[in-house]
Amino acid sequence: MDDRHLVRTGPPRRSYVGGLLGLAAIAVLGACNLHQQGVTPPKNRIFFPGGGIVAPEGRWLYVVNSNADLRYNAGTVAAVDLDAIRGDYDKGVLPPRMAWSSCSPDPKNFVPPASVKATDSAQCCWDFIDPNVLNCDEQAYIDKGATVRIGSFGGRPAFQRFALPGASATASPPVAAGIGQRMFVPVRGNGSVTMMDVAALADADGKATSNPRFYCSGNRTDPNQVSGTFTQDPFSECEDAWRITRKLDPAVVPEVASVPEAEILRLPEEAYALAVDDRLTSPFLYVGHLRSGAVSLVSLGNGTDENPELIASNAAILPPDANGSRGITSLRIRYPGSLNDPNTCGGPIYATSRYAAVASSFVVAGINGADCRFTSQTPLDDRTLAIVGRGDSLSSGVPGNETAGIEFISKANLGATTAGGGDGIFILQRLPPVVAAIDANTNRPFATIEVCQGPVSLSQQTDLDGVSFSLDGPSLFVTCYDSGEVYVVDASALRIKAIIPIGRGPIQTIFDPRDPKHGYVVGFSSNSISVLDLDPTSPTHYRVIQRIGFPSATPREIGPQ
Repeated sequence: MDDRHLVRTGPPRRSYVGGLLGLAAIAVLGACNLHQQGVTPPKNRIFFPGGGIVAPEGRWLYVVNSNADLRYNAGTVAAVDLDAIRGDYDKGVLPPRMAWSSCSPDPKNFVPPASVKATDSAQCCWDFIDPNVLNCDEQAYIDKGATVRIGSFGGRPAFQRFALPGASATASPPVAAGIGQRMFVPVRGNGSVTMMDVAALADADGKATSNPRFYCSGNRTDPNQVSGTFTQDPFSECEDAWRITRKLDPAVVPEVASVPEAEILRLPEEAYALAVDDRLTSPFLYVGHLRSGAVSLVSLGNGTDENPELIASNAAILPPDANGSRGITSLRIRYPGSLNDPNTCGGPIYATSRYAAVASSFVVAGINGADCRFTSQTPLDDRTLAIVGRGDSLSSGVPGNETAGIEFISKANLGATTAGGGDGIFILQRLPPVVAAIDANTNRPFATIEVCQGPVSLSQQTDLDGVSFSLDGPSLFVTCYDSGEVYVVDASALRIKAIIPIGRGPIQTIFDPRDPKHGYVVGFSSNSISVLDLDPTSPTHYRVIQRIGFPSATPREIGPQ
């Protein structure tokens, strides 16, 4: 087996990515491939979560379990009920208080044994180190009927929204009416971007009113999906037709099976960062690749009757480091973009570099008059689009290497005057660890602030339209893998507002677009999700108040399913 894609290239340095790849390399010493036969993963557990996202309609947190130590034969995507989580916490702190007991101080007894079954009410206890934190068994919050299996080493997902799913009085569980979104997950174990349609009921305001269901088997253009009558076997594995790996995929279009290999455009290896622009007439998925530094363009179509298709790739958006290495760690679309620009197809999109201390942007443009608004019926010769770099190179101004995130805040929301009076662009640099503020008018940094050790992601609270909605002013959240913390940065003054201890190996901080009072930290190395209190009026503001899954260095053993 050639496992070079599991090993970090370039100069050695401490890195979350490197740590994950090192763990993977150790795990595969006794295996021949990343999709081995073996133990079926659990339906209702969190194990080495590689990322997560909150559904646009709120309530549900979708967790990608990466299976990074290859103890199982697949990873999973699980749906976690945030309403139930918040409800159990409220039972413990609001009158009349539920008498949750204290967790055992004995490390051997802290994590409940696998024989403990999930019940309608969670098994929770107050942490013996910090009695303000309620630790809860994740089994009670995961909807086993929704869990699906994917390949190993899944990462941070992204959504395409078709329309708000309409509530149906005639729908009956377990199948919800209306495919409202499609979710994409980068899966490095099988070299794909795996997708699944998400069905859920919602009220007139678009808020979730039912349990979700993921569909990723069978014909992905089945018209029954839209009516909510499409079904699949419980705990299904996402099939080949639901994996984007190449252009003109014979799993979807059998007649192209004879196309010569030399003419096939394949998805580059190490798909890692995703961004979806679903505002366009013909939406796009952008894929950033961790190893090659390529950006891939996938045309998504405008509904479930359209087949997403890989149509272009460009490996020269970011500059190389001194060794010639390129890699992409994150992608972010800057809104408002060029929706009305006849020469481009939306954007711009910004990419951060795995090796160089820079970020660069790109747009999508038609070649020889090609129109961006094509469908699956458009002749291939009329779909000629290209990923075009804009020639910019954003830097913190602090010598170093590797950037890990980028965020944008309008000058109206920022409430401060930047050096050139433009919007604020904020870049997270890993080495040395700083957040830099850059004026969007000049592309020049005007302030920097030192942050934690081993920062791996930068995020902010936004609503469904991408507008900041933090309750105490525009804030940036820096997730720190090495130090086990989240730094909260005041974006207006570029100062540290809070340092939140999380625990072992957090990798991502995510938010519910409908709930500004809570945040969720994905704990890769602790096999748990931490809940943050973001309410400025709360006595536990900027603290962890709850953990979903008892933190442990290794995943819990599989119990009753």
